Amino acid sequence: MKRNYLLAAILVTSLMLMQGCSSSKTSTTTFTTNVTNENGETTTHTKTTTVEDGEVSTEESTVVTDADGVTMTDDGFVRNDENVDLRDEWHKIFNYGCEGVSEAGDTIFLAYDDPDLTFAAMMVIDKDNYLTLYDYGEVKEEDDAYVIYDVDGDHYVPFSVTESEDDYIVVEFKDGDVATLNTVDQDTIINDMVSVIEDINTEAEE
Repeated sequence: MKRNYLLAAILVTSLMLMQGCSSSKTSTTTFTTNVTNENGETTTHTKTTTVEDGEVSTEESTVVTDADGVTMTDDGFVRNDENVDLRDEWHKIFNYGCEGVSEAGDTIFLAYDDPDLTFAAMMVIDKDNYLTLYDYGEVKEEDDAYVIYDVDGDHYVPFSVTESEDDYIVVEFKDGDVATLNTVDQDTIINDMVSVIEDINTEAEE
């Protein structure tokens, strides 16, 4: 009988050890990099890797903060921190603007820093009132067109200015859509564009 009790004790101990070895294990590692370019824009990339029971999952996010402190998320929208008044920040960046409706029925907003178009923001809102394009970044001239290089690096908006007067410009996009954009003052273009961003951010929080 003693031998049987000893054998039972060994079996119970072995089972406990096996259960301990098979218990779930989770580890999480976060790696963050910050890169600032010559324009003063800082890109913060965060990668979080989680290992659970041998299964690996990864989450990544990118946030870009420009030289004026405006923070953009990797989906291109402004993250409105409590200490950032976007209208004040954009007044430091954009001095000019124009807006109008394209032949395809899209509403287009364009804000830019100076007549040479070196930095700009553009929004396109379709007939169903959906924001289909929002790019914010440096502008370069390529192949007789202006190209907005979005700060997150994912979007590029080529468009040509085919006609320009004091009170309007005519722009043509790569897909052939044409829009006459009427010149508006600084307050109007900034208020109209920031209002779109605020509405989107409010909907995202609800």
